[in-house]
Amino acid sequence: MTNFNAQDAEFKRREQELKAREQEIRLKELELEIQRLEDPATPVPEADYSPTRKHVEKPGFMQRFSRKAKLAVKLVAFAALGIAIIWIAQFVFWAALILAVGAVVYLGLFEKNSKL
Repeated sequence: MTNFNAQDAEFKRREQELKAREQEIRLKELELEIQRLEDPATPVPEADYSPTRKHVEKPGFMQRFSRKAKLAVKLVAFAALGIAIIWIAQFVFWAALILAVGAVVYLGLFEKNSKL
């Protein structure tokens, strides 16, 4: 119980400090307004706040899932295309090798002036 009472007292103290600070700031603003009304040449103080950013909503579950699904489909398609290209290149290589060996054998066995 004592801990909760201490926390409550601390919160009340902070709240009072914040209210006092807000009152001081508001009093300074009012003094500057009065001063500006009396003397229009008084410079306007710079605003002491950080610039705000527009709130951007995060995409929902389905949007994130569909984006990831599209990326997965692209990855699978790219991998399948790569494998297909490798298989075609391998087939062309073996076909060329067999044709080259066949040509050498043909020239060696069936040509009359063969020196093999």
